[in-house]
Amino acid sequence: MNGWIESLITFLFPARCRCCGDELGVWRIKYICPDCWAKIQPIREPVCHICGYPISLDPALRSIPMELLCRDCIQARPPFTKARSAVLYQDAVETAIRLLKFEGKQVMAHPLAQLLIEHAPLDEFDDAQMVIPMPLSKRRLAERGFNQVEPLARAVAERMGLEYKDDVLFKSRDTPPQSRFQEREKRKQNVMGAFQVKNRSSISGLNLLLVDDVLTTGATVSEAAKALLEAGAASVYVLTLARAGI
Repeated sequence: MNGWIESLITFLFPARCRCCGDELGVWRIKYICPDCWAKIQPIREPVCHICGYPISLDPALRSIPMELLCRDCIQARPPFTKARSAVLYQDAVETAIRLLKFEGKQVMAHPLAQLLIEHAPLDEFDDAQMVIPMPLSKRRLAERGFNQVEPLARAVAERMGLEYKDDVLFKSRDTPPQSRFQEREKRKQNVMGAFQVKNRSSISGLNLLLVDDVLTTGATVSEAAKALLEAGAASVYVLTLARAGI
């Protein structure tokens, strides 16, 4: 009966895709049509071995063992051991993340988590021992009502069979959104010293997998990784759903 009513409502008042504007119809993902969702672009090798930034490489050289590094990682290696992202931050993915974060459409959490699980190179984090979500500040959490990263991190922890801890890393001060700053140095300054660690003994000597929604310059995850390492973690890996700035 509920399905019939939903179909009738959709027929009388057709919803439209938030990406292309076409009629959405009834399918498993709200707000975004199947055609737009099918155009999501996973990130493929070759990528920077540290930050995961896609690198253009002559096909003839791909079979030669070498440590591929992007310009930024050559100039200054980040504190985390490795970062990887599942898909490009554009089109349907950007729309879906914005719907979740800024319009409170929590129905988008599940398809985004499934997207992360489907395309993330989880096998590159085989020695990770704990999954930690990137935290929000108290003010941002109160405004939003939820942390959009937690469903992503929980899905990763469940798929990998790892312990999930959301009470270790916290954001000790509120900062303006990183999207306000274009320059890398300003992004670094904006989040400098913004993260602290509780329950240090719970992460001592462990390899941690820090999960976030979007990676742009890496300033935020670097600052969070630095706090975790200073608190006694053996290493910090980073996994994000999407990679921006490509």
